[in-house]
Amino acid sequence: MVNARDQTVKKLTASNLCALWEQDDEAAEIEFYYDEVEKVCLHLAENPVEAKQVMNQLPVSVKRLLDQFKDVVAQHKDDVG
Repeated sequence: MVNARDQTVKKLTASNLCALWEQDDEAAEIEFYYDEVEKVCLHLAENPVEAKQVMNQLPVSVKRLLDQFKDVVAQHKDDVG
């Protein structure tokens, strides 16, 4: 696309419509990964032996993060209940 005022060539991908399209694609991609993570979590919740095996393979930093998450969930349950 050529802007007549400054005679510069602009990419069509810079248009608002294309930007919205890209955002929509990104949102769909995030939703897909969220659904996949949710499926894995539900599967592991139903299979404690497999969950323990998976937990043993995680790096220490991830285990700490999960422990913090469990603490936050437990605290939230105490606040609600």
